[in-house]
Amino acid sequence: ADDGAVREILGWRRSPDMVQRLLGTEPADLDTLARITPHVGVAALGPLLDALATAKERKVRARLIDIVAHFGPSVGGEIVARIPGAPWYVQRNLLRLLGMLPELPEGFSIATHAKHPDPRVRHEALRIMLRDRTRRADAIRVALQSPDPPTLRLGIVAASEGCPPAVAPL
Repeated sequence: ADDGAVREILGWRRSPDMVQRLLGTEPADLDTLARITPHVGVAALGPLLDALATAKERKVRARLIDIVAHFGPSVGGEIVARIPGAPWYVQRNLLRLLGMLPELPEGFSIATHAKHPDPRVRHEALRIMLRDRTRRADAIRVALQSPDPPTLRLGIVAASEGCPPAVAPL
């Protein structure tokens, strides 16, 4: 650690540029990426979210989501900023990421996403709403009225864990 050359090499290895290079390989070296991103910090967030938006394979997207989630709540604002105008599948993944954070960023409205035209985006929004006691009854009601089978199942499971009286007739 006292050696200047070692510090320089570690600095080079633990840089946003290295994150870009690792993401640019085929297949992406996700194990190495997961090891260096904590050292790079939030400077790695942009390239990671860019890669998440373009990743073709589900396992790659899942791993990228896990890597980004380890940054914690400080990344919520950047995730939210990328949602508007993004394709549905990117919005779904960004909402999944937000759902992994302990709380939503200040000023972010999840309710608008629960009305999204795509059922997969609505599903992720409802999963987040179910965690919030103040929105849970609304989320169950919307999920139970959904024509989308996975979302309907989500509502049934949530209702079986505690159904608000106003929603019981559904």
